[in-house]
Amino acid sequence: MKEKFSIRLKKALDLKNIKPIELAEKTGIPKSSISEYLKDKYEPKSKAIYLIAKELNINEGWLLGLEDVPMERIPICHKGVKIRVLNKIIAEVPIDTAENIIGYEEIPNDMAQNGNFFALKIKSDNMQPEIKIDDIVIVKQQSDCNSGEIAVVLINQHEATVNKVIKNNNSIILQPLNNNYDSLMFDSEQIKKIPVKIIGKVVEVRRIFEKRGGIENE
Repeated sequence: MKEKFSIRLKKALDLKNIKPIELAEKTGIPKSSISEYLKDKYEPKSKAIYLIAKELNINEGWLLGLEDVPMERIPICHKGVKIRVLNKIIAEVPIDTAENIIGYEEIPNDMAQNGNFFALKIKSDNMQPEIKIDDIVIVKQQSDCNSGEIAVVLINQHEATVNKVIKNNNSIILQPLNNNYDSLMFDSEQIKKIPVKIIGKVVEVRRIFEKRGGIENE
């Protein structure tokens, strides 16, 4: 069960040996607000969450009660640019919502200068074998892509998926690479009516390998 923000905040304060009043002074958040967070009267907004997490050096996602997210904040690396790893993308919800951030990835400075980027954790096997569950894809945020490119696509109000986009006249086909899944085809009217929106283009896939006994396993 997801832990409440108030519980996670108290744990972090105890572990870091910081008093609520000290946190208020260092973040600029009113003491009364910190007290209300701890009493579970309400949760702070994104800016306050960021300030608290930064001051305590903890992960925003962990602070918000997400499971399987490390507590410690990933350190800033000055060799590149840090981008947010998102858990999911849903219609009408800003992609940079704090509670949706589960970590960070680093991209080269020259890449970051060519647009806005985010990372997304894969939860479906529809793009296997090229992209697997728990892979992290680096995505350039854009509203279109070329035919044959892999993109993050939002269909109606559902969670966005990653598919190969095939364009044919005024229609598009969302083609999975896993043969166990069917392709989806939308004509120009459906694209507007449903709607079907491209959120960004996948430019890189990152995968963590576990080493057991000197052998790398996926």
